Amino acid sequence: MENNRKMSAEQQLLENSFILKLIDQLGERVNYIRFVQGTFVLKVEPIGWIEKETWREINDILRLNGFCWMTNGRNGFWGKQLEERENKIEM
Repeated sequence: MENNRKMSAEQQLLENSFILKLIDQLGERVNYIRFVQGTFVLKVEPIGWIEKETWREINDILRLNGFCWMTNGRNGFWGKQLEERENKIEM
């Protein structure tokens, strides 16, 4: 049951129009990242090591969409504070 609930939340996240727009812009680079929705923040986390050129491409796309890179050692991520209209997904 817990796994179904988690899948449902992930499915809802991927149906968000803002995230769909990002996925479209990122193209195949989306395979290097994962989206994590918080209450007021959307995080984009690297899944593993990303080559410098690909990281820069992802960074440029996300930066244009209001994200900024948050350095946290090996656990860095891109973060964006969500506006109320973007925060429609209940987790």
